[in-house]
Amino acid sequence: MGAEESAQRILSRELKAEVVIHDDGSESSMYDLRIGSIDQPLVAVEVVGAVDPIRTETWNVGPANGSIRVKSRLDWVVGIRKDTNIKRLRTELEGLIQTCESCGLTDFRDTDWRAKITYPEIAGLLESLGIESIHAFRESDEPSAYLSMEGDDGVVSRTGAEVAAWVSVFLSDSERKDVLLKLKNSHAEEKHVFIPIAFGGAPWEVYSYFLSEISILPEHLELPEEVDAVWLTCGRTGLLWRGNAWASFDA
Repeated sequence: MGAEESAQRILSRELKAEVVIHDDGSESSMYDLRIGSIDQPLVAVEVVGAVDPIRTETWNVGPANGSIRVKSRLDWVVGIRKDTNIKRLRTELEGLIQTCESCGLTDFRDTDWRAKITYPEIAGLLESLGIESIHAFRESDEPSAYLSMEGDDGVVSRTGAEVAAWVSVFLSDSERKDVLLKLKNSHAEEKHVFIPIAFGGAPWEVYSYFLSEISILPEHLELPEEVDAVWLTCGRTGLLWRGNAWASFDA
């Protein structure tokens, strides 16, 4: 399901109204979703994902394409950076794995300073290839390397203290200028922005807030004059700010 279709389903359920796809491609600069008639819309909605384009591109050309067969006696998990050059990695990964295997090195992380001192050449190659970790986890008749992307980590935010500030910055960014312009020109009674947050699309302090059950709602949100309400979704968790208070919903 695409972001617009997902937003359409959620808004229809939460607002108990018929939500239709407004942007049918018939004109330029059309907003995405609508409640009400074309001539007198009650609600206009723009859907804009919070994504990390570099991470998304690397994921699509790397881990999303499945494992890589290698000449080894083991299966490996290889953790890569979000800016790893996948083309080069595919060319040189087998040689790196064979070097690690010949040295008896079956587990390495770029934070392991002892391993860096013991195996400086391998550590340098891992760094140049954009690899943050490599781990052999089993013997295999058809050995393969499974790419994974290392994630952000740290203390999980349970208060959502950073959410409101991040939303304000996100909406005021120059990349969202067309979003605000479309809503302004919609002449709808209410103008909403629907923001699905993908992993890496928001700071860890914001993203991690959605990982556990929400018990404390975020702080007051200041919105641009073109926006009356903001919907946030991340995984199965959703938040709505509609002028004066936050409310949570099942996304």
